[in-house]
Amino acid sequence: MDNDTNIILEQYRIYTESKDKFIDRSFQTNRHYFLVICGLCIVLVLFKQFFPTIAIIFTLFLSFAGMGIAILWYLNQDSYSFLIKIKYADVLEEIENRLPIAPNQMEHAILNENLKKRHAFVFLFNDIQKFMAVILFLLFLTYFLIDIIPFFSGLIKNYLL
Repeated sequence: MDNDTNIILEQYRIYTESKDKFIDRSFQTNRHYFLVICGLCIVLVLFKQFFPTIAIIFTLFLSFAGMGIAILWYLNQDSYSFLIKIKYADVLEEIENRLPIAPNQMEHAILNENLKKRHAFVFLFNDIQKFMAVILFLLFLTYFLIDIIPFFSGLIKNYLL
């Protein structure tokens, strides 16, 4: 092999390792968000169970915090997937165009071909995580509304009627 091919192969190897590390960081970030939201859910349920008289303030605060964290999780996951698809996949394809074989492009073509044969729809792990973030946002929104609607209806009933 000539020197240019060795340089391209080394760049390809480094960039592939960088992509793998980036994907691992994405998984660690998702695990962190999931644990924080699960912790918030547990604290929310415990407050409602053991401190019902003062729970409304904490419930509203924790519900609002949970909705914010779910939104951040969704946005973070969206940016990770964008960067992986655009930054890494496109650059690796360009590097592969200079190599004798293109393993990532071959893998992508084989996957698409098999999906067409099976007429299958595949949920990507990224899509599942985004769906979880939306479901958890709706859960926290429900907790928020369950407490805020009776609170405001009681205020209206007592002070306006």
